[in-house]
Amino acid sequence: MSMEGAGFPRFTKNFRSSRGRDKYEREFSRILYDCLRDALNEILGETTSAAILHHIDEKQLPAEIESLTETLERIFGSGSCIIEQFILERLCSRLELDFEKFKNREFTYCIMEARDKWIAYKRMADSKKRKH
Repeated sequence: MSMEGAGFPRFTKNFRSSRGRDKYEREFSRILYDCLRDALNEILGETTSAAILHHIDEKQLPAEIESLTETLERIFGSGSCIIEQFILERLCSRLELDFEKFKNREFTYCIMEARDKWIAYKRMADSKKRKH
């Protein structure tokens, strides 16, 4: 199923825009990678986590989140949902977002929604700082 058919056209188009990645997108990628690493370490241990993370480029997150989701599903089957929830819990906590609003939704959508909300908040906060 394409992302557009799943109701995600704005996320894909916004993330891969020709404008390039700004500081907020880079910071979000770093935060997401840290949350991913922490969740995998807790569930799988450092050795297995390192083997998975070896194939993930922090700079490409969240664009590679679909690939990560597919890989986790191939390796862990239905257990991949548990890993996704751990990642999402940590991300929501770190970004001060309400996990309950994301809890029972598709993982990729949640990551992109969290990204959009957090970046909008950061841009607004920085804009207010510049006005004062």
